[in-house]
Amino acid sequence: MITNKLRSADLKATFQRGKILEYIYSKKEHPTADMIYKYMLGICPSISKTTVYNTVKSLNKAGLIKSVKFYSKDEVVYDGDISVHHHFVCNKCGKIYDLDICCPNALKKTIDGHHIENIFGYFSGICKECTKDLKK
Repeated sequence: MITNKLRSADLKATFQRGKILEYIYSKKEHPTADMIYKYMLGICPSISKTTVYNTVKSLNKAGLIKSVKFYSKDEVVYDGDISVHHHFVCNKCGKIYDLDICCPNALKKTIDGHHIENIFGYFSGICKECTKDLKK
């Protein structure tokens, strides 16, 4: 499946690309490039940070993943879910959650004559896990 996705995006299906894409698809944690690099060191100790950064850049450009930048976070994170969706960022623990909500304008191709290429929205606050801790 991963190999086919890479090939269909006209990317060479290398071991490193495959493992990085597999990691991003399998994790809902929205990893940073540094998190991906640390994971890859366990699989391929000779991998460089540059290879990871170049790989996520090419996967994003090919439309296989999305790069997302939140105002409350210093780093770009990567999302394997490329469908139109929103996120929740916890201001306490920093975790990022996908939100399954419907926004009526999210699927429009144009709004007020503007051609829409990307839609990005997120909510922030305290996640339910951190809220539990506050109640203790």
